[in-house]
Amino acid sequence: MCNKQNKINIDIKITDIVVTPLTCTSIVNEIIKFLVYQKSQIPYPYNWLQTVITRKRKSTGPENIPTSNNLFVERHYKTASIAYDTIEAITKGIKIEFKNSFQYIKEVLIIFGTTLYTAKEVFRINMPILQRNHIEANHIKFIQKNQQKILRHIFLSQDWLKAMENVCPTTNMYVMLKKYREHTNEESIFIPTSSYDIPINSNCITINLDYKDENDHVCCSNITVFNDSISSSHKTSHIGNNMSHKSEEVWYEAKLSLKGFKDCFINKVSAT
Repeated sequence: MCNKQNKINIDIKITDIVVTPLTCTSIVNEIIKFLVYQKSQIPYPYNWLQTVITRKRKSTGPENIPTSNNLFVERHYKTASIAYDTIEAITKGIKIEFKNSFQYIKEVLIIFGTTLYTAKEVFRINMPILQRNHIEANHIKFIQKNQQKILRHIFLSQDWLKAMENVCPTTNMYVMLKKYREHTNEESIFIPTSSYDIPINSNCITINLDYKDENDHVCCSNITVFNDSISSSHKTSHIGNNMSHKSEEVWYEAKLSLKGFKDCFINKVSAT
């Protein structure tokens, strides 16, 4: 694991919210979207990249066929488009994992470097035990409201701001999940890999999401029509815990990795 001198810990206590798979999915994906820009893997904020790509795709027609005059523009657009699709695929894959994984996801690694084993900077998110005996639709508005609060606590913490000062060159981004070994879903982009240790010389920023369900949430248990599914989900949650002690913890690596890119300028004007 990384050297103590290169290690930063950020402790985030989560209260007043039911931490469901959707909650953690949203937090992890927003951190990824924030980091790809802050760590210079894309030349502009993710929301702006998304707007540019979607607008371009809607307007694409016969009149947009590349010509020699806009070859550099089209080449840059293709690079940006691939990066956007990669980020979308990774975040979608994370959502599927949190939603469908029979076993709890223990950690998420967001790795910047030429390869996994030559990582320059690693962001490690320690996940809490999730509440699965809830109907997520009942909590969406509350989750969205509190998600922003949690993200502000992370992004405005002094330790996080200090970590953002570290210059990261344009490189590759990898994402890994740690969970107990289970059958890999066909639609999953995450595959089991060999044991992995964070390189000792890399900068390591650990975000500890501390959540303890100290309240007796009965918000979803009084809806009769869902009683069977809630009971089943609750049982599944206990089964997952029991099997966890008998299973092996392994790393799952995303099949896709993001290749960072820089902006392209033509006559001092951004090609985008």
